[in-house]
Amino acid sequence: MTTARAGALGLALAVTIAGAGCDTATAKSPQAAQDPELPADVAAGASDDLADDPPPPPEPTADETAPHPHVPRSADWACDLLTRLAACDAPLLHDGAPAPTDPADLLYHVNREHGLPPDWPGADHDLVHVPARYATRSVRLRQVAWHSPTPSDLSTTSDGRPVGHDGMVGFRALFDAAAEQGIALYIASGYRSYATQAAIYAAHVDDELRAGLDPDDAHLAASTYSAHPGHSEHQLGTTADLVYQSDDGTISRFGQDTAFEMASSPQMQWVIDNAHRFGVVMTYGHDKVATTQYVWEPWHWRFVGVEAADAMRRCDLNTEELLAARYGLGPATPFAGESFILFDALAPGPDDHDVQVVPAGQPFTVTLTLANIGSTNWFGYELRPTTSPAFGGAAAAVPCTPRFQAAAVELQLVAPTVPGLYQSEWWLFDADGRDVAGPLLVPVFVPGPPTAAASEATAP
Repeated sequence: MTTARAGALGLALAVTIAGAGCDTATAKSPQAAQDPELPADVAAGASDDLADDPPPPPEPTADETAPHPHVPRSADWACDLLTRLAACDAPLLHDGAPAPTDPADLLYHVNREHGLPPDWPGADHDLVHVPARYATRSVRLRQVAWHSPTPSDLSTTSDGRPVGHDGMVGFRALFDAAAEQGIALYIASGYRSYATQAAIYAAHVDDELRAGLDPDDAHLAASTYSAHPGHSEHQLGTTADLVYQSDDGTISRFGQDTAFEMASSPQMQWVIDNAHRFGVVMTYGHDKVATTQYVWEPWHWRFVGVEAADAMRRCDLNTEELLAARYGLGPATPFAGESFILFDALAPGPDDHDVQVVPAGQPFTVTLTLANIGSTNWFGYELRPTTSPAFGGAAAAVPCTPRFQAAAVELQLVAPTVPGLYQSEWWLFDADGRDVAGPLLVPVFVPGPPTAAASEATAP
């Protein structure tokens, strides 16, 4: 058996899911924390002196509590995009708007296929310098994304949460609201020009070449975590990479090997739960890898406006899913580099390999617990026996199982009629009928008939 779609980056993520150490230095002050996506020469040229240290965050106050109603959800909601789109009642999804041609539109579509002019945004747009106390370096964002008035027609989100902070939305309002909860957030990277993105992408290709990949694979591997110039959301001027002050006073690190650590932190959990109130969304979610064609980036956030952010939150959509559906663009074209980041992997439950003791010829039930530690969401998957004996078992459907969640699969089996120790193998098959992860072992012991001595020993 072979495990399909197991790329080098994917296997590394499966092994290091608990968060290994990053080679980016941990910073004691936000000014010392360098964006790990920026090559040293690019970073040196892009940084301005930052004069102010950020003030210490205020003492925490009681966090807001609110209900979280969502669109009614079926069992396959999390795994099947078509199910979510069909159930989503957000007006933005059904307004028939054409795809905007002006990148100033907050819902301009940027991905591998849809890009930006090299000279965007030009001198006539509203790029502003982010104050030093909110950033780890000199960064710029468009004013509308940094700090803009709360929409007059939207005071609460669909889950009953207040919109904005002190009448404002955008990244600054998000940061100010977080500070009232004792959370210090900073921008590590904001607007990037076409030229800067070209330098970043070229540097990552060089990294992959030095790691031993041939030129074609080096470009594919680099493009799973770094956009080609003209195809980065950072060039919009409405996107920022966020970091936070950890409990020990250091500034968090971000990169592929610290994604799990960052996303699991109380600070980023607060952002994940509240960002939509400020018009901000995460583009590259952990369960959206197949949709975005990029690795999980819990630090990468884009301002899209409160209405769109609230719709994405309510319907569990990201920018790629909402905008492609809104503009009738369909799914992205398959990307050759997906082999580096799309993979299936599972971890068996602690009791999955326990030996079942079953009388000869008797039916029995085995429940296997499968943890999805790959990068895909399991939808339309099955467990199938791949060795003999299969104990009379047939393929068993695996319920919708998003990345980082677990599923219980019940097997209805029959013990062999001849005493002995048996073991069958079961593999996970995807919706296309490919064996993608396994094996799971089902050992069974069928005891023989009691001996005469044993019978006498147990007689009354």
